[in-house]
Formats: sequence, structure tokens, C-alpha cells
Amino acid sequence: MTPLVIQNRPVRQPDKRGFSEALKLLALTFAVAAPFILYVSISARMIQEEYRLSKLVEERRLLGREKDRLILQRAALLSPESVERTAREKLGMVDEDPQEMTVGVVPEPKPEKPAAAAPTSPARRSPAQKKAPKATVQAANRIAKGGRR
Repeated sequence: MTPLVIQNRPVRQPDKRGFSEALKLLALTFAVAAPFILYVSISARMIQEEYRLSKLVEERRLLGREKDRLILQRAALLSPESVERTAREKLGMVDEDPQEMTVGVVPEPKPEKPAAAAPTSPARRSPAQKKAPKATVQAANRIAKGGRR
């Protein structure tokens, strides 16, 4: 058997510097990693917002096209031909014949003399014409003759 030899070596104590070194290393890692993590999260958020913005721009473009289409459709529906066709087909309205008598319009008496083309004097008007203003009678006569309304 071998003799038991006792050696005089000091017992190792836990190293307090190792813990402080580990804390320093952890702080340094956090100091380097935190900006990188922050940069990545901000970049991801920017990409997300850019995607949302591109969807909104596309939606705006589509709404602009629809607005233009609706403006053209409105103009087509308000055109005189379209209004007249709708009145004729859907509402059963017909164009007034210029020869027909319009209710409330007093026909102007025919001049006896060919030279009497000048407007009639107030003394020569019928009682219905005396009550109505001159412009109203002229407009009614133009409508009865098929003129512009």
C-alpha cells in the first residue's frame, strides 16, 4: 500500500471576480444586442406599415376609378336624350304636339292686317291678355307655336 500523503495545498475558495466578470459580460452583450433587437423590431414595424400604406394607396386608386366611372354614369343619365327616353319608356310621357292647345295659354288673336306685325297695344288685348303680363303671354305663345321653352 501506498502511504497516505497529505499535501499542503490551500482549499480553493469561490472566485468573486468571476461573478463580476460574468455580470460585465452580460451587460456588454445586452448593450450590443439591445440596439440590434430594437433595429430589427423597428424595421419589422416599418415593413408592416409600408404594406398597410400600399394597400391604402391601391384602395384609393380603385376608389378614384370608381368615382370617375360614377361621374360618367351620372353625366350619361342626366343627358337630355337619356331623360327623354326614361320619361317616354318608364313614365309613359309623350312629347307635346305643338298644334295641341296647352291649358292656361290664351292664343294670340291673328292680326287682321299684314302690316300689324308690331306688338299689340294694351288697348287691343283681350281681357285674359290684359290680366297676364306681356312677357308671360309671349312665352306661352312661343310654347304653343313649338318654340323654345
